[in-house]
Amino acid sequence: MDVSQPLLSQREDQEVKLYKRRWLFLVALTLLEMMNGFAFSSFGEISSIYVAFFGVNYWQVDWATISHFVAPFVVTLPLTAFASSRQIKLRFLSISAASFLTVGYACFTASLFHRSLFAVLVIGQGFVGVASLLLHALPPIFAVLWFPESEVGTSIGIQLFGIYSGMAVGSALPVSILNKFTDTSNFEGEESLRNNQFKLIIMYGSILAIAVIVNILLVIFITNQPTKPPTRAQALKEGNKPTKFNLHHFWNLTKVVLTNKSFLLSTLVYGMSLEIISAQNVLISQILKPITDAENLPLSDNQAGGYLLTANAVGGCIGTLTMGRIVKNYKNYKVATIVGCLVTLIFSCGMTVAWLKSSYIFLSICNFLLGASSRAVLVPTYEIVTQETYPVDEMFVGIWMTCLQTPLGIVFATIARALFQSLGSLPVVIFLPVNYAIALGISFFITTTNKRLQVAENPMQVQ
Repeated sequence: MDVSQPLLSQREDQEVKLYKRRWLFLVALTLLEMMNGFAFSSFGEISSIYVAFFGVNYWQVDWATISHFVAPFVVTLPLTAFASSRQIKLRFLSISAASFLTVGYACFTASLFHRSLFAVLVIGQGFVGVASLLLHALPPIFAVLWFPESEVGTSIGIQLFGIYSGMAVGSALPVSILNKFTDTSNFEGEESLRNNQFKLIIMYGSILAIAVIVNILLVIFITNQPTKPPTRAQALKEGNKPTKFNLHHFWNLTKVVLTNKSFLLSTLVYGMSLEIISAQNVLISQILKPITDAENLPLSDNQAGGYLLTANAVGGCIGTLTMGRIVKNYKNYKVATIVGCLVTLIFSCGMTVAWLKSSYIFLSICNFLLGASSRAVLVPTYEIVTQETYPVDEMFVGIWMTCLQTPLGIVFATIARALFQSLGSLPVVIFLPVNYAIALGISFFITTTNKRLQVAENPMQVQ
């Protein structure tokens, strides 16, 4: 039995319309993505400062980043249960994400008022992780609800741009404003640490204020969907209303999604392209120490790591926007994914060569290109997921997609730390191209039929 079929409405002649305010909503959601990216990327490159301030070790500081990935284990089943009965809407999802982000930044700010509050910092990243789960589900949901087929890729690309622009700022800003000296064995070091504490409070407190403002604006203005849908494909689903939760329907719908080969493979490629950054984030300053020592760079290890992550994130911004424009006109999403994975593998190999040659400039260039290509892959894989699971509700699909790929961040960060502790930096550097080679191999097995696109072009194909 095809449990997705009843989701279709028979209102094939319903009028479609585009609303200019969709761009304002897109800006607000992109701001949330930026704050999410900032929260994730602002710890690893200055881990030595947190070690000195809180009196913890590097493994513990890793959890200031890794706790970001715990959320799917806690909230996925409740969210998908509500989504299966269409009781979760875009407004609830976006406001909830903004609220969790606000609480997360409040925890970041509060933790820095005393050295005994490291646990509050980790808990704050957990709240941001819940927001991230919701935000990762939002791009395809918002895009298909508000944008025509020709702009879906652009909308997804802009929202992903928000993540990586936030990551770029989160990687560069802390190392730019904080003092290098963290040796607390003398007065100068202790004074330097207090100055860093104050600067971090101001930094996170300022973003907390922005999060509060965005949250309030979303509560006032955001709506679940436009009065009239943007496409015929969406019009076919327009008549669906919230229903009572039905366990049998929930499990059947879950089975439809989790047995969809294209969904599973695309989600895996997406996660391997995105979450591998966690391996860099938690170790970047320590991995770069041999290079900074060999080249006598006028940068601290923290600064060298922060700027390298910034190069990766800036590349990600360019990659997502560029791919968003490409898929607007080129609908062979599988080919786009394969090419993106291949280019990513090449640049990751370039990073390994650059590290072996101890060339920081070459490493930065390759990391920039790696960021562009690996993040470009996310756009067509998002498209494949929404196309191949149509007409299942995008929110239901998006939550499951995020649930399955997000825990890879914990896996990658843990493997990277174990490799570094036991074998040193080189195995961690080699781990990147190995991961991308596997992702490339998987991408060849994805099949695409562009179901939603076919319905948009000919709504009579689906009854």
